[in-house]
Amino acid sequence: MKLSKPIIGIGIAIMILSTAFLNAQDVVITKNELPGNAKNFINKYFGGETIAYVKKDKDLLSVEYDVKFSSGTEIQFDSDGIWEEVDGGHRAIPTGFISKKVVNYINKQFPGA
Repeated sequence: MKLSKPIIGIGIAIMILSTAFLNAQDVVITKNELPGNAKNFINKYFGGETIAYVKKDKDLLSVEYDVKFSSGTEIQFDSDGIWEEVDGGHRAIPTGFISKKVVNYINKQFPGA
């Protein structure tokens, strides 16, 4: 009987993990399906870029949005459409959304970056 309790516990853990895995979904969506904050951010700072795809990444407890542009630039947004990460892929990106202090520091410490 002592051996059956750990086996039941492992079984329950496997069921929970498999349910979480099955609930995780990556779905390609349109720009219009993004939260308003994300659409506004893209229009303001990346309006001239062509979107390659928009992906909604839905996990058990969270939703994130990934936007990739034809140039290779990628932006990750949280469920409210607030940017979390912008990756220019070794290309310059707009800096209007970054704190002026941070931009000034980078320009001073890494001229030409």
